[in-house]
Amino acid sequence: MAKYKLQADVKKCIGCHSCEIACKQEFHLPVGPMPIRVVKIGPRMINGGLRTDYVPVFCKHCEDAPCIRACPEHALYKRPDGIVMVNKEKCIGCQLCIDACPINAPQFNPELGKIELCNLCAHRIEKGEKPLCVLVCPARCLYFGETTEVNKKMQEIKVKDVFNFK
Repeated sequence: MAKYKLQADVKKCIGCHSCEIACKQEFHLPVGPMPIRVVKIGPRMINGGLRTDYVPVFCKHCEDAPCIRACPEHALYKRPDGIVMVNKEKCIGCQLCIDACPINAPQFNPELGKIELCNLCAHRIEKGEKPLCVLVCPARCLYFGETTEVNKKMQEIKVKDVFNFK
């Protein structure tokens, strides 16, 4: 079975937050949890000039996901296609998965007392569609597809995964 990957070209991200808005609308999320979020780095001095970068941060669906191991209720699990999912019925909101994740990808939803996590819009993938964040990005900095295809594309355009988790 194919494994999927979402990757950002951080050199192209313009910090518009369209991905965040689309995700929140698609999943009807309240203020607070942001399964994809754009982190602003800067402004800072580089080569005599000011520079600001934007980094989209989202679940990397790690092969050996520490969030899955940390969950005492086994609410997080990995599908055969590699997508990490949250079973909201099992989630007790302990937030141990957030602590275990190196990038704090799981987000606590205070209204539900449960975790929210980027699932690559699994419901869209099942219909042959791309994640909504990819479709709405005006800078076209988000790439989605089978892992081998995305990795090949990133090599072609010389983009390194700033997190590089396995």
